[in-house]
Amino acid sequence: MAEAASAAAIARFATAAPGHRARLCELVGRRARVDATLVPWLVERLQDDDARVRRRAATAVGKLEDPRHEAALLAAWHRAESDPERKVVAAALGQAGGADARALLAAVQTDDAQFERVVRESLLKLERTELRSLGTAIALDTVPSAPVAIELAVRPGLEAMVCAAIPGAKAGPRGTVRVTWSDSLAALYEVRTFVDLGFALPPVALRSHDAAAVETAVVRALSSDAAMRILSTWTRGPLRWRLEWLGQGHRRASTWRVVEALALSRPELVNDPRDAPWEARVTVERDELRVVLRPRGLVDPRFAWRRGAVPASSHPTIAAALAQVAGVREDDVVWDPFVGAGAELVERGLLGPAAMLLGTDLEPAALDAARANLDAAGLGHAVLEPGDACTFRPPRPVTLLITNPPMGHRVPVEGPVRGPFDRPRPTSESTPIGDLLERAVRHWIEVLAPDARIVWLSPAGDRTAAIPGVTPRLRQRVDLGGLAAELQVLECHAKRTDHGAGQGAARGVVHGVGHGRRRKP
Repeated sequence: MAEAASAAAIARFATAAPGHRARLCELVGRRARVDATLVPWLVERLQDDDARVRRRAATAVGKLEDPRHEAALLAAWHRAESDPERKVVAAALGQAGGADARALLAAVQTDDAQFERVVRESLLKLERTELRSLGTAIALDTVPSAPVAIELAVRPGLEAMVCAAIPGAKAGPRGTVRVTWSDSLAALYEVRTFVDLGFALPPVALRSHDAAAVETAVVRALSSDAAMRILSTWTRGPLRWRLEWLGQGHRRASTWRVVEALALSRPELVNDPRDAPWEARVTVERDELRVVLRPRGLVDPRFAWRRGAVPASSHPTIAAALAQVAGVREDDVVWDPFVGAGAELVERGLLGPAAMLLGTDLEPAALDAARANLDAAGLGHAVLEPGDACTFRPPRPVTLLITNPPMGHRVPVEGPVRGPFDRPRPTSESTPIGDLLERAVRHWIEVLAPDARIVWLSPAGDRTAAIPGVTPRLRQRVDLGGLAAELQVLECHAKRTDHGAGQGAARGVVHGVGHGRRRKP
């Protein structure tokens, strides 16, 4: 349909009325972004007799963002009959130009404020395009010259666990932990249970919330010595950044005014909304403005084992939390009956040795993903088998069952997430997931080793904690991105059966937050 529309537009173009010809050119220009066969026709329109057509063509050619069209756009600039037309070509050169375009635009002199603004924006765009080729990376191993404030994003409910792992860390607003850090980022990433990190700049006081006051405050924060120290310490290459207005919309006009002001006061800061390794997140809170610098160009070094995923896969930080709560026993026989992509087995295996790692799932795709992830983590000895969590009988007595059962938005749960310690009264105690988990736990009681421990996330916390045959040793509310669950440690009073008889009883140890040795892949 789109191809037919483009062909019809080109066929009608020659005989169409002047105003229609410009609109037809615009239509073909949109299609040319995905159909290269239309580009030569579009470039020819830069020489059309109608200035309106030339302007539409220049805009469309610029949006192709292809430096091969720089010469055609420069020729269009020199043929232009008015400043309004040159303004359109200048904007296009900012998207598709190179060194020659920069030289031309740098020499422009005009009394037209809008024309001058377009030229400045195009020069900034050309500069950041040039700097992209130099590459930028986050320096994980650099140690700062002085301690810096870092804000960690954490799954609500796990703040205490993260604080316990970092000396001096303190819980901030729900889902955050604040740290004063004096070591490398690589050292901080030894903690596997936080989701993300950012560098909190000192807040800037706001006298009002109008655009000018907010923009001035953002410029003050990003041009501060604190910001420059962070960016220069942990960046290799040009200091490229982008602005993110949290909860405030795009604010494109404000963004450009901030970018232009910083280009004057801190020219080493290069705004790059498309490919920046740093993101400046701006929030306005009553009478102050806060900026957090987030290293978005950083590939998380903790979870390089991730090769495969399945729907509703565990976030690796959740898997790491479960593994730490479970702790390390070298004689553990570990079973994940809802193995999914294998995150819990991987994180438990990396934490320390175990006698056996076993995962089961009904989905072949899940077993394939789990095998890829376990192999990438150096845990190829783990055993994966097809099996139903409610009927599978492990080949050896299991001392640790660790799992994150299926939930997600595709599975009904027992109520909305509220505060981390609120317990909403279940409104669906007979939900399918509740029935499934109760059947599973009752089966596990039958087949696990005596005094085995179950470490898992239950979306039906009250129900699963009350099942006869288990004793809750830990119940902690956790927010899984809008879904309620409870991190539970259940001591399982398993019944002796022929299964596993004569193989010895496992020692009953229930761990809190484990501090076992972690093995690197």
